[in-house]
Order: sequence, then C-alpha cells, then structure tokens
Amino acid sequence: SALNFIKNMNSGIKERFPTVMLCAEDSTDFPKVTAPVWSDGLGFDYKWDMGYMNDTLSYFQTDPLFRFGNYDKLTFSMMYYHAEYYILPFSHDENVHGKATVLQKMHGLYDGKFAQARAFYMYNAIHAGKMLDFMGSEIGQLREWDESREQDWFMLKYPIHDAFHHYIMELNHLYLKHSALFERDYTDGGFEWKDCKQNYPCCYAIQRYSSKESIVGVFNFAGAPQDHYILHCDAKRLTVLMDSSADIYNGTRPNTAGTVIEGNDGEFVISLPPFTGMCFQAQ
Repeated sequence: SALNFIKNMNSGIKERFPTVMLCAEDSTDFPKVTAPVWSDGLGFDYKWDMGYMNDTLSYFQTDPLFRFGNYDKLTFSMMYYHAEYYILPFSHDENVHGKATVLQKMHGLYDGKFAQARAFYMYNAIHAGKMLDFMGSEIGQLREWDESREQDWFMLKYPIHDAFHHYIMELNHLYLKHSALFERDYTDGGFEWKDCKQNYPCCYAIQRYSSKESIVGVFNFAGAPQDHYILHCDAKRLTVLMDSSADIYNGTRPNTAGTVIEGNDGEFVISLPPFTGMCFQAQ
C-alpha cells in the first residue's frame, strides 16, 4: 500500500506539474527508486547518495596519515553508481545537531581545513552526479546552522573566508561551463578512473567526457606533496583550468590557470602540493 501511494503520488505530480523535480532521501538499497512507474519504479527523478556522502566525509575526517588504508571510501561509490540517478548530498543534516559544518569536519587545524575543503569541493564537482550543498558552506561557515538567525556573512571580511567564497563561485562557474562534468553523469562513457590504485598514496585522478570535450581532475589528499606525480590519460596536452592551491584562493603557490602541460605518449608529470585538487582541459 505504501509503495502504491508513492507511485500514484509521483505519477500525479508529474502529470500536473511536469517540471517538478522529485528527490528521494533514502539510505537503503531499495531498487528502482528513480525508475519510472511504468517500469515498476517509484518514479523519483533523483535519489540522494547517502553512502557517497558518509564515505567521503569519513575519508576527510580521517588523519591524512591513515587515509591510505581507507582509499576505498572514495572509490566504492562508482561500484553501484549506475543503479540510480544519484545526487551527491551535503545538506542541512550535515551541518546541525553537533555534527559540525562541512568545513569543520575536515581534519586538522584552521588553514589545513580550508585547503582540504577546497580539494573536497573540487572532487565533488568532478565526481559523477548532481551536487547538493547547504547555505553557509560557500563562505566556510564554522557555526552550525540555526534556523533562528541568518548566516554569518560577516565572515567574508576575513581574507581566508573571502578567498574560499571566491573559490566556490569560480568552481561553480567552471562546472556550468564544461559539459563533461554533467552531460554523461548517468550514461556509460562519462566517467573513468585514471588513478585510484594508490601507487601514489592518497592520490586520485578522474577523466570525464562529453560529446564535445574531456576534463581531467587530479587530487592529492595527503599531507605531503607529490612533486613528480605521473598521470596517464587520454590526451596530448593538458591545460590547467583551476588549481585549489592557487594563492588567489589562499593557497600556497602562484595561480597556474592557463598553464599547458605537454604529454609524452599520454604521460604527464604534475606537481601536487598537499591537499590539492587540479582541473584540466584535455586536448
């Protein structure tokens, strides 16, 4: 009876309001949540990927010294990803009830939290799936959400928070500009791990594809640099689109955006400071 109610409700809503987006917050593995009702599904448009949310936050809460042994927390999500149309949710639930804000969840001290949060949000943007974030996260809010007061906009007078806000804005614009980050979220051929075997501890690489372009994301989630990280990917050259460690975002090195790295038979040597994400246009 409950399943029939949900199916009838979703069908009725879609019939009357075709542009409405229906999303399910569901932590179970109940099948066909986002399949159409005519295919014996529940008829939701998207399902929150609670497993991705929990595993990713757990990874970033872990001391970087021990992340190497937890590498599968970042790779497991793609093992089941094509079962549903997933949203990657970092909602109000993760910013209340003593859980701390997303920024505060990052391991380590103040500056280190911001560096990791920048890499975390770039990883989230390059991973397959639609993004859901909660207000206040874009300014690096440290206080949990309280419905009785406004967000702490005064934080933007502090350079590190203002730089983080600028970073999130540019990351969102990057996402909207490049179809490889969203066009094939739910079809084969849109996402490929280029490095997740941990030959370089806590380093990952992802290549995304669309009908028009290819984007590569490279990440170092360790507390130590990888000055000569070797990436193998389908490209002749890589152009830096965004670097989370750039000084304009309160990072540790000059902005490398626009830099072209030439490959050698698909092999690229990249310098990755600690807690860094880099996004490239592959050509």
